[in-house]
Amino acid sequence: MAIVKSAQSDRNVPLCHHTRVGRSSDADLLIDDRRISSEHAVISWNKGLWEVRDLGSRNGTVLDGKRLDPGARVPLRVGAQLRFGSAEALWVLESDTPPDVVAIEVEGERALEGEHGLIRWDAQTLIFTDNGTDYWFESGGERVAIADRQVIEVAGSRFRISIPPPSDQAGHTVTADGILLSRDVTLQFQVSPDEENVHVRVIAEGIRKELRARSFDYMLLALARARISDASSGNLPEDEQGWVFADELANDLGMDVSHVNVDIYRARRRFADAGIQAADEMLQRRAHTRAVRLGCGGVEVI
Repeated sequence: MAIVKSAQSDRNVPLCHHTRVGRSSDADLLIDDRRISSEHAVISWNKGLWEVRDLGSRNGTVLDGKRLDPGARVPLRVGAQLRFGSAEALWVLESDTPPDVVAIEVEGERALEGEHGLIRWDAQTLIFTDNGTDYWFESGGERVAIADRQVIEVAGSRFRISIPPPSDQAGHTVTADGILLSRDVTLQFQVSPDEENVHVRVIAEGIRKELRARSFDYMLLALARARISDASSGNLPEDEQGWVFADELANDLGMDVSHVNVDIYRARRRFADAGIQAADEMLQRRAHTRAVRLGCGGVEVI
């Protein structure tokens, strides 16, 4: 995630996909300085690059020592130095990676950066997405849909949520082995007789990858067995096989539903790291339900 850092205070601020800079309480990068206009500038993600635009502020915006023309969109690179209306206040672009979901404290300076669409306050309170488009806030077992710039309350603090637009590049990972598609992947589970150990392999044409063991492999194994059971019944089409409600899955595994949601995101991230394109398809979720299933081409338990 992209971050700007204050050279004076070491304050780090993750960038929203459309970061409003100014003195207004609606600003994402709030700077309490009378030389800063209420709506001073915007830092935004556009066509794979970060750019800055001065909004006609009274005291201007300076990039790497050069004052910007009002309204001009100027690309940013890592190390870019920005000054908003004050020669003393310097902000440096520390990272220029694509935007993720961000939670910004309305009456404070906290900003929580997301990871693969997930923000977690505690085991019962989190924000997540099913598909990179629809985002949900879950707290105490209740789940509600949220929208970009919506304000939510967590433990007495209010947070404004920045939700990035869907990206055509989401989930694309290229490795030395090329790009793997979920439909071409078979997940093979090797389970010890006492079921104390589970090893997962990714198998595709000409490719066989051993995945590092993780605690969520038991959740994946449960989903694999559900899919195998539905397939053996002969009563369901392939795309209807293996769906399990998250609360039932959590109960079977002895954990809460929020833990299941976090493990789904961790598993998707590992699949992406293994070179699987659109890794969210490996663990599919049905919109507006708590149902989840393995969406790869095939599963084996040995």
